[in-house]
Amino acid sequence: MVRSHEYFFHLTKSRHYYFDTDAVKEPTADGTGTRYRRTVWQVGVNTRRGLHTAAFPDDLITPCILSSCPEGGVVLDPFMGSGTVGRVAKKLNRQFVGFELNSDYYQECVAALTAV
Repeated sequence: MVRSHEYFFHLTKSRHYYFDTDAVKEPTADGTGTRYRRTVWQVGVNTRRGLHTAAFPDDLITPCILSSCPEGGVVLDPFMGSGTVGRVAKKLNRQFVGFELNSDYYQECVAALTAV
């Protein structure tokens, strides 16, 4: 088992921001209901191949986008890497703005985003 951590920053310009608490719920251990996700989330590993070696799975970013950005809203990823955030945002009907300094990774992002 590989243990790794990602940080998620919810940055806003307004005191009154969007946050959907239902989007961060998960099934209870006994399967009879739901609960809010805990500090550690169980997420499967990524099987995509590409230049970027630290691409995280869609299942990691999906609840983050759903909970913090309304449909049609804008998701910012200042370190695009393999383009996972942009690809998932696009699938979830969100706008996306991203930055990537590495030109090889950028080309990988463009390919990932046009494939959605």
